[in-house]
Amino acid sequence: MVLNEMAFVLAGGKGSRLKSLTKSRAKPAVVFGGMYRLVDFVLSNLSHSRLNKITVLTQYEPDSLSEHLRLGWEPKYGASTDRYLKQRAAAQGANGGWYAGTADAITQNIRRIVREEPDLVNVFGADHVYLMDISQMNRHHCDAGAALTIAALPVPVELAANELGVLVVDKDGRVVGFEEKVPNPTEIPGKPGMVFASMGNYAFRTDALLEELIIDAEKERGTKEDVARDRRRYTTNDFGYDIIPSLIERGLPVYAYDFSTNEVPEGQPQTQQGYWRDVGTIDQFFAANMELTDVTPPLNLYIPRWQVRTYVPESQPAKVVRGGESDNSLLAPGVIISKGLVRHSVLGYGVRSDDAFIEEAVLQGYNVLEPGAVVRRAIIDKGVRVPSGVTVGVDREADRARGFHISAGGIVVVPKGYTFE
Repeated sequence: MVLNEMAFVLAGGKGSRLKSLTKSRAKPAVVFGGMYRLVDFVLSNLSHSRLNKITVLTQYEPDSLSEHLRLGWEPKYGASTDRYLKQRAAAQGANGGWYAGTADAITQNIRRIVREEPDLVNVFGADHVYLMDISQMNRHHCDAGAALTIAALPVPVELAANELGVLVVDKDGRVVGFEEKVPNPTEIPGKPGMVFASMGNYAFRTDALLEELIIDAEKERGTKEDVARDRRRYTTNDFGYDIIPSLIERGLPVYAYDFSTNEVPEGQPQTQQGYWRDVGTIDQFFAANMELTDVTPPLNLYIPRWQVRTYVPESQPAKVVRGGESDNSLLAPGVIISKGLVRHSVLGYGVRSDDAFIEEAVLQGYNVLEPGAVVRRAIIDKGVRVPSGVTVGVDREADRARGFHISAGGIVVVPKGYTFE
């Protein structure tokens, strides 16, 4: 049976915990791994899974994201009625205003669903790092006869406590409850010490989604406290806090899809299976980038049949000259290392390093490091020149005096376009 499927990508997130990295861009537009944007991972997954009707919903600081989609993704799909990738800004929604929540973002675009008449609607986030064959989840959804299927990852209880939304399931994988960042989340039956963390990726039966969105839209907008007091009256217009609990309460079949069982072609036997990273904080973002510099990283970016697609603004090859060294590092196109040393680092497009020392650092692109500059355990956003003899990540007091954010893990963040005095 060939399904008529369509997908929405929620790409309007602000990502305030990433500090200055999201000051002038939406979180899905943040560069990751030197040459990708975070949104590229979900779009690549959808593309490889042959989901050809995609609407990307944007909101906060959309310019950088919109340009990336326009140059790198829209040409891949063209403009046919059965294969497209379209952007939809918040102001274009039915109510002409900003999306009030994740569910409201879909509600404001409900006419698109009605017009397409799909059998199934996927709703995915745009700011996590993972590879996934979404068609496997959709088959699981149909085989279970589910109204909603939620992608979930088994994680240790201590990792999820107070941090992650957790699905409470029965022995058959049916979701019977949802716990939002509670201190003692409910374990998976038969798997002591493990819980199902929601990935925020959904497959909806179309009629169930439309009915629930209409019910939700008729409620009064309130706080989480209001909803806890009277769910039938109030809503926060959120999938996790409102839509999922309401579906469960109304007795509709909601199931978990175990993401750790998902396989992409040629992705194994590496540690690819089950890899999923939330990069919502500076330390998480930095750690996920550093993982890529391992000899055998947990995320395999070299799978021929499941490449992460992106827009490549630089076509020149990277090069290392005049005795320069690069060890266990990722170098994007256009990078030139002259003399000096780069170790365990990720360098974005067009970085120029002239006799500088870079160690455990993420340079987001078009940075210049002059002779004698030292960068260690830092993230430097685009367009920053580090002058001769200047250090970043070495002298914490000097970094604080310059106004740089320093994360709980000690990672220094230099804002886009910063000028050293």
